[in-house]
Amino acid sequence: MNIQSIKERLGRTAGKSFDLHERRPGEHQLITPIFHEDADMVDIYLQESPKDPALIRICDYGLTLMRLSYTYDVNTDSKQRILDGILANNGVKNHNGNLYIHYPRNSVSGHLAIRRMRPESLQHAIPTRHFWRIK
Repeated sequence: MNIQSIKERLGRTAGKSFDLHERRPGEHQLITPIFHEDADMVDIYLQESPKDPALIRICDYGLTLMRLSYTYDVNTDSKQRILDGILANNGVKNHNGNLYIHYPRNSVSGHLAIRRMRPESLQHAIPTRHFWRIK
């Protein structure tokens, strides 16, 4: 993955507040000014797409669904269909809890794909905790 060209494109299109750090060979964490309600940073990773070398996989390594599980139980077919619909409407795939999208590596607007993966889109679209729980 030509990480330097990705860094340059992010700098031109998304500003200086984005950075990339290699965590493992071929896997980079995107440092963003996007935070959860508790002020923890949203974890976003970039890696080579196993689907196509012209694509980058933008993923979360399961951290979004982990955080969602703290407040929402997706424990029925109906709730799973709702979650799957939210992901599909945002173009996000789910592989064993790892949410991801593939994006062309030479696209200058790749930061828009990152915005689609923001956990807030899940939290606002899923009803509140009290709605899910039967008392």
